[in-house]
This record gives sequence, structure tokens and C-alpha cells, in this order.
Amino acid sequence: MHSVSCASLACILTSSRLQWRRPFEIYRCFSKSAICYKSDRKRYNRATEVNFDNFGAWNNRLNLEIIMQQSIKHGKPIPKIKLDQVGWASELGRRKENEDRLIMDELEPNLLYFALFDGHGGSLTADYCQYHMALHIKYWLHREKDLQTVLRRAFTELNNLYTRHLYYHIMTEGDVPPCGTTATVCLLRNGNELVVGSAGDSRAVLSRRGRGISLTQDHQPDRKGERDRIKKAGGFVSWNSVGRPQVCGRLAMTRSIGDVELKRYGVTSIPETRSIEVDHGKDGFLILASDGISFVMSDQEMCDSVGRCKDPPEAAHFIADQSLTFGTDDNVTAMVVPFGAWGKHSGTGNINSFHRNFISSSDTFWLVVVSVFWGATNPLLKRGSAGIENIKKDSAILQFLAELQFMVCNIKYLVPFLFNQCGSVVYYLTLASADLSLAVPITNSLTFLFTTLTGSLLGEKVGNRDTILGMVLVLFGVFLCVLDKT
Repeated sequence: MHSVSCASLACILTSSRLQWRRPFEIYRCFSKSAICYKSDRKRYNRATEVNFDNFGAWNNRLNLEIIMQQSIKHGKPIPKIKLDQVGWASELGRRKENEDRLIMDELEPNLLYFALFDGHGGSLTADYCQYHMALHIKYWLHREKDLQTVLRRAFTELNNLYTRHLYYHIMTEGDVPPCGTTATVCLLRNGNELVVGSAGDSRAVLSRRGRGISLTQDHQPDRKGERDRIKKAGGFVSWNSVGRPQVCGRLAMTRSIGDVELKRYGVTSIPETRSIEVDHGKDGFLILASDGISFVMSDQEMCDSVGRCKDPPEAAHFIADQSLTFGTDDNVTAMVVPFGAWGKHSGTGNINSFHRNFISSSDTFWLVVVSVFWGATNPLLKRGSAGIENIKKDSAILQFLAELQFMVCNIKYLVPFLFNQCGSVVYYLTLASADLSLAVPITNSLTFLFTTLTGSLLGEKVGNRDTILGMVLVLFGVFLCVLDKT
């Protein structure tokens, strides 16, 4: 047993009396028989009396009950995470059906279970995993002490029983349902031993000192080890029309539960596992996210989003809303599990400061500069290219070279062109921090305005009242877009 200083013991004994309690309700989520825990929509109250800050242990915005035995054993406070403190959110997005499933439970005293399943080809496999995964984990917990081994055997056994379930109860006329699911499962034992098992492309991300640490790797077909296994089993990897690799032209991942007809081609249900010790003085939270979120948000962006929220329920909903704002076309599901350093490494706590959700004054200035570069040079480019239509050559190659020579040697065209391209460079650099959904309409509308104004100064005909009315309506639409974001 580790020795404990008097100051640490004072911290532990005092904090054990500061128990954060809130009733929770059991409800059925996503389907009729799945049992999950849901926090009510009220926000958690911050500590108003004694907190760990007073003892210099950690800066926490949630009052957490202490696991006394583990805290004394390790010589530092280890909080007890309760299910009603965990936040979650799931949105349909642009799909017709929500195929994502999640569940959390306390399998044993001081052993918490969190799981996210992202189904494809229907929700049949995800539903089956949601109902049965915990049962297989419990079975192996009594036979194995190593949690990584428990997860590997539970995944494999669950996949085998699901396959038998399909053949005996689901299949009709020999057709195998082309459905499967990802599976990201986390086990938290004694408040500080975190074990993650993953098959597919759902994510588990740990925030340590405010920095996002990925606990899983996406099982993409273009990963060397995954691709070699597929080819060795007789399968192949191809790319679809948008450049996404697929197994045998069908599946965008190399590990999953289900997808029975592709198991012969190297698609496996054996998860990649990882064990990590949670340091509650540094670790703020754990995020489980479906690929609908990770496709448009990086791990660090997810952590930055959570760090600006008051509590886990708000954080989970904010991540889901952000991914929809960024244009994801998939179901979005997120789960946020708070740890001891919740709130310690966050920003100001103001959600509006998240840089991709709003455009700062500096970004606005540079977008206006871009619009000036583009809009003011468009009429000049038009004038500078006058006469190029008179160039006639016998072959397409000679025609191209003659037109290129005309533009390069024509100072009236070359100078506006260089300024126009400077605007493109500034635009590219500004997009690194500006929200794309605001930058595009703002820049395009202002470019149209500056093009019209420059053309009128050069003596060009601006247009009739319909043109003016169109300009006003465009600017008004951009104003409404900005107003909606703010």
C-alpha cells in the first residue's frame, strides 16, 4: 500500500462527505427494449462551498464522490463516476433512419460499461449488440482478469452468436442481410483503469490537459496491416466515386460485427484494444463519437467543444449540433464521460468563442479584403482579355499556346490576374480559422457587390432595377445567415 500524506488524507476524507447526488431516470432509447440512463435536462450546479481547489488537488466544476479504498491505495483522490453524470446525444442527421445505438451500465461494483454501435445496412446488428454485448462481457469477467482479453473474447463470441441468430431466425430463402455495425466499448474499473476495445471507425477520445488523445484507430481498408489481411483472405480494396476505400467495393471498414458475407474476405470482429490509467488530475473527460462526427471534426475540435460547455449533457448535444452545422450527412451520436479534471483545462466556458462556429473581426476583415481583390479585378480581367477571341490557330495546342502568350505578355491582364490570385491565397489562409458556412456566402456576395461597383466606375452598364434588387436580396440573405449563426 502506498503511503499517503496528511494533506492528501485530509483532502480525501473531507471530499468524501461532499457527495454530488441527483436522481436519474431509466428510459428506453432508440428502440423499445434498450435500457439506458439519462440525465435530466437541468444543468449541474457548480460547487459553491468546499471544492478540491481549496486543497490544491484539482480544479473541478463537478462535486464528485470519492472511491475511498482506491484513493488511499494510490495516494491521490479517485472520484466515483456515476451514470447520471454522463451526457449523450444522438441525431438523425440527413438519413431516413438512425442506425446508431449507445448504452451505459454498471456491470459490477466499480466497473462501468460504455458502448457505442454505429450500424450500417440497417439497425439490426446494432440493436443486437446493444442488447447482448454486456451479457458476454459479464460472462468473461468471471473467467478472465485482464479486461482486454475480456473484450476480445466478448466481441468474437457476440459476432458468432449473431451469425447463428441470422441463420436460424432472420434469413429467408438463403439471403444474408447485408448489415453490420461498428463497436466501440469502454470499461472503467475502480475509477482509474480504462480499457477500450474498438472495431470499425467509431472513435474514443481522451482529453488530457485539454489535448485530445485518440484511444482508437479507424479500421480503414487503406491501412497497410488491414489491407494485407484483406488481400491474403482473397478480398480486394477499391475506391468509390468520392475516393473512399472499400472492402470488395462494399464496406468502408475492415473490422465490424456482422457483415457475415464479408467475413471470408478478411473482415474480422476481433477488436483492437488498449488499456490506459486515468489520471484524474489531468484527464477531463472521455468522448465516444460515431463517424458522422469524426468525419467533420477532429479529435482536438471535439475536445475544444466539450471544454467550453458547463456539463456533459450540454457538451454531447453541442458536439452533435456542431457536426450537423459542419455538413455531415450521417447519423451523429456522442457520449461524454466526465473525469476528475473536468473544467480544469477548458477555455472561458463560453460556447460562442468556439472558433469554427463564428467569424472573428479579424477573419471578417480579411474576407472583405478577399472580396475587394476578387471583385475589383473581375472587370479589369474582362477588359484585359479583350481581343483574345480574335486569335485563331489550326490546332488546339497552338491555339492554347497563342492564348497563353497573349495573357502573359498583356500587362493589362497580367496585373489584375496576380491581384486576383493574391485574394485566393488570403482566402485559403483565412479558412483555417473561419467558419466555411459563413465565409463562402459573405465572400461571394461581397465579391458580386465590388464587381458591380468597379464596373460602374469603369463606365460599364450596371443594370436595371432588377439587378439592384437582386444585390439587396443577396446581402439581406447573407445577413440572415450570419444572424442565424450568432
